[in-house]
Amino acid sequence: MVEKRCIGHFSLNYEGLFNSKEFFAVLDNWYHDMGYDKNDIKIEEKVTEKGKFIYHEIMPYKKMSDYVKYAIYIEITILDLVNVDVEIDKKKVRVNKGKVRIEFYPYIITDYENRWEKQPTIFFLRAVFDKFLFKREIDKMGSQLIGETKKLYNTLRSYLNINQFKV
Repeated sequence: MVEKRCIGHFSLNYEGLFNSKEFFAVLDNWYHDMGYDKNDIKIEEKVTEKGKFIYHEIMPYKKMSDYVKYAIYIEITILDLVNVDVEIDKKKVRVNKGKVRIEFYPYIITDYENRWEKQPTIFFLRAVFDKFLFKREIDKMGSQLIGETKKLYNTLRSYLNINQFKV
């Protein structure tokens, strides 16, 4: 049986000016650079009275071995997204203004190919293996995954805070 262990939670909130295309490009570049495969779960966009509403559920994953893989479940909600003209180096540039909320949930997924579920004896050996032999290694991998999630968090936070535009 596939076992998913959520090992943390991070939340990022931002309100202000940013470029939504660049924001998602930064996210995609991070996946590529860190060796993750992108996995879009749900993408929803609606136009409301106050602006555009965008909701993305993404779960990029990285196979660490035949038994363990990392996954980071990410919920991105953008509210009241509108286009705004700003001046950068005396040139007018169109950017977006809105509220961004990002939730990060890192997961360690074990036995993702269901290889240890075929027989009761093997299932029992898996439980012993996880509990006694592989526990320290999984804890170490959990620390590494938390570190990678924090890198993503800091990358997105830096992008949103560095790109301060003048209206």
